[in-house]
Amino acid sequence: MRLWKKVVVGALAVVVGVPVLFVATINASAWYYRGRAIKLLAVLKNVRPGVTTEAEYLRAVAPLDTHMAAALSAEPKDAVVPGEIDIGNWPTWMWKRLYLCYPAVTWLTEHRIVPDPAEFFVVPEFSGGLVSRLMVHEWQGNGRPFGGSVRIMAIGFERANDLTVAPPFAGYSVRQRHLEGGTLWYSFVGLDERATTEERSRALDFSFRCFTDLGSCGDGGKMLQPAPNRPGFDPNP
Repeated sequence: MRLWKKVVVGALAVVVGVPVLFVATINASAWYYRGRAIKLLAVLKNVRPGVTTEAEYLRAVAPLDTHMAAALSAEPKDAVVPGEIDIGNWPTWMWKRLYLCYPAVTWLTEHRIVPDPAEFFVVPEFSGGLVSRLMVHEWQGNGRPFGGSVRIMAIGFERANDLTVAPPFAGYSVRQRHLEGGTLWYSFVGLDERATTEERSRALDFSFRCFTDLGSCGDGGKMLQPAPNRPGFDPNP
């Protein structure tokens, strides 16, 4: 084969091979990190604020720490809360570069070639050597992303200015925001020891299908569908 033909073949291989490898990497990573998110959720379901100690919590989540929270810190001096775990469906090293190639990312997701970037993360708080609360979130999208946030608390560590704990609060509340067409945008859930078994179970029944579904889910209900408020509770006091 002549040299110029080898050059053309090589150039074509690069032009075709690099995008294919990129897309394959994104989709393979999405399934891998979906599995990590499922494992983290299983751990969180066994954490009881006010009962679980800080040491027990840190030991339980240590195998799942991807250090993504630290990787996304704006500056080296930014502190990451011990036990804060942040799992995204794209490879960790790509997150800081997403916005550098945002038009390409948008094109790929709009044409349902790769899943839209999504995250699942937990931020714990500790007091007196105990877990005092867990803030668990899943979201997908940019600007005003779709998703759900859950604050799991212990009585005695609640703060009245929390959106999810506004009075009257009897252990469980959910506030939801919908788009004009009725699609669920976001769920904000708060619960403590007084929540029923069903309320607690559904509050932590996160689905990770949006981690791997091609394109964007565009529906917070595909990530979290908490139990409804109890009769008589006003979600918009």
